[in-house]
Amino acid sequence: MSETRDADDPSNGPHSNPYAAPKARIREYIDSNAPRLAGRAIRFAAAILNVFIAIAMGVTAIVLMQLVVRGFEPDAAQMLGGSETIILLGSFLPWIIWNTYLIHTRSQSVGKMIMKIKVVAQDGGPAGTARQLLLRVGVTQVLSGLVPFFPLIDNLMIFTPDKRTIHDRIAGTIVIQAPRARQHRKRQD
Repeated sequence: MSETRDADDPSNGPHSNPYAAPKARIREYIDSNAPRLAGRAIRFAAAILNVFIAIAMGVTAIVLMQLVVRGFEPDAAQMLGGSETIILLGSFLPWIIWNTYLIHTRSQSVGKMIMKIKVVAQDGGPAGTARQLLLRVGVTQVLSGLVPFFPLIDNLMIFTPDKRTIHDRIAGTIVIQAPRARQHRKRQD
């Protein structure tokens, strides 16, 4: 039995393994229509923007309330007593309504909208308002209250190869770069 070998094949050298698996060139298939995952820095920036905007809204509400109350009656600030907490919590109501509206209509929080990223289902389809609010936000808030350091652990999961946090995994979502709005050409007749 004689074996024929290609003289130009480098695997036919004196140190080649005749029992090795055949070598093949494999090209990775990249679907150009597949959504691109949002980068870690972009997601972090969106989260930081959300926090800063929420704090700014809360502080603004407290300052305005103090100015309004003091403007009507000089001693009225004492009437507030410990209700600054109620005012602070109430000041977040517009923030919650605004974000809920954006999540429902665009699958984005304010920070995500600014950073041009959005939440979609793992298969690339719409994530849905209920999934986002109940699983991404609701469960995360409950776990944050029950598990020490949960927000830190959750956010550190962004460094996994698939760039998904715990709340992404719970909700079955991914965060992608938002597709650019399509430019509509005027039709020339």
